[in-house]
Amino acid sequence: MKLLVTGSARLGLYRKSGDSLVGRYFSFQMFPLGLPEMTSDFSRILENDRPFVDGESLLEQARKVSDNRIEEGLEKLLTFGGFPEPCLKASARFHQRWIKEYKTLLTREEVRDLSRVSDLRGLEHLIDILPSKVGSPLSINSLREDLGYHHSTLVNWINILRELYLVFTIRPWHKNILRSIRKEEKLYFIDWSNLADQGKRFENLMGVSLVRMAARFTEMGLGVFEIMYIRDKEKREVDFVLIKDNKPMALFETKEGDSGINPSGRYFTKRLGIPLYQIARRPGRCEAFPDNCFKIPASRFLMLTG
Repeated sequence: MKLLVTGSARLGLYRKSGDSLVGRYFSFQMFPLGLPEMTSDFSRILENDRPFVDGESLLEQARKVSDNRIEEGLEKLLTFGGFPEPCLKASARFHQRWIKEYKTLLTREEVRDLSRVSDLRGLEHLIDILPSKVGSPLSINSLREDLGYHHSTLVNWINILRELYLVFTIRPWHKNILRSIRKEEKLYFIDWSNLADQGKRFENLMGVSLVRMAARFTEMGLGVFEIMYIRDKEKREVDFVLIKDNKPMALFETKEGDSGINPSGRYFTKRLGIPLYQIARRPGRCEAFPDNCFKIPASRFLMLTG
């Protein structure tokens, strides 16, 4: 007998306290819709991580992507998010109402049923503030000053929101894992459509897409993959880095416009000896630059990540 079981975050939480089924099942993460699903074209999704090692290979893959409907699909994803109901209806009114109900369901029902949080109003205020923190190292002390709650309370609330799949976080990469754990994480939303800032919305979409790809590579047995970010003491930063078995494979920088290669990305490319892929929001050409740097339009790149 083969079973496919799907459901809400409750399954993940209850699994921690139930009987062990180690070795008797495989768990797969579910994510919002991606661009291949929006365009009904799954022919270009990467099935292995090899193209990321060789930038020219990935560039060639991106050039083969058809332009048919991909820009339209990307605009729809950016505007309405990746949850099926608002995305497929593509109605601004329905989308606004759906977001409100979605937040209410999580904070007033899921949180109440699955945790001991009593100050739901404080949790709602935290959710209102978090969109302004997307894409930057998350300072709990800054949140504490804004909201007036204890450090431990805010950490607990963010962990709850993470377990309920409202937000997710990515860690900074460092050769020393202990130093990496001590540094501030970056926070993103599972539903990026509630972000007003277009730049943050695009970066958030890219974050979800890369995390989805890394999860798929891991689930396929290719290794242990994770999406992290990289930042040094001089505040040079690259948005995302693909990690395989705790070793960096490729850097990803998101850009709204068709600007030049990010100097920080060029620096880390030379330092780590891995390629940098600058993903441009606006349509354009796939281009190669000196120092192992490459520029790819977002619509073409997202057709590869799945």
